[in-house]
Amino acid sequence: MQPPSPENAAASLAYLRDVQDPCSIPPYLASGRASVRRAAAVAAGRLAAAELLPLIRRAALADESQEVRREAASAIGRLSRQLPQAFGTIVELADHDDPGVSLQAARALAVALRDPANRAVAAAALDNLACHPNEIVREFVQLERERALPASINREIGGGGGGGGGVVTQMSCPGSLMSSSTAMSSRP
Repeated sequence: MQPPSPENAAASLAYLRDVQDPCSIPPYLASGRASVRRAAAVAAGRLAAAELLPLIRRAALADESQEVRREAASAIGRLSRQLPQAFGTIVELADHDDPGVSLQAARALAVALRDPANRAVAAAALDNLACHPNEIVREFVQLERERALPASINREIGGGGGGGGGVVTQMSCPGSLMSSSTAMSSRP
């Protein structure tokens, strides 16, 4: 079966749902139609092919479409569980100007906290995201930090004993008065 032209959006979208050959995806990532580039990013993430990582990275960093950037970041997050080289890209995407890209990176970093090989780097990147200018990103990071704490530490800090306590964490952002929603931090 001959792949459709990347500019034939309807045929391309149908083709990309079932594509199995990673070599057929690059033209769709370069399509003039954002919907086709977005579908290509989804397909690339599903295939987990290392040769597609540079193309998906480029889309996540610089595509003109916000939806494409975010879907490409999400695809890289999925790839980072299977391809070690994708993890560095996730850390890079955490600093993106688009909060949606940063949020997708934060999701992948939260999963990476469970991996001893990536835990320290993921924790440091999440610490940086805890001071992100976007409230949704900050709140997601705070929730993931709390979930990542072992239950014994959670109880020790104040989560146990029927008193309605919770995990109390302090977050301080350099040069900012930002603080977490569960604890206030102030500096003289």
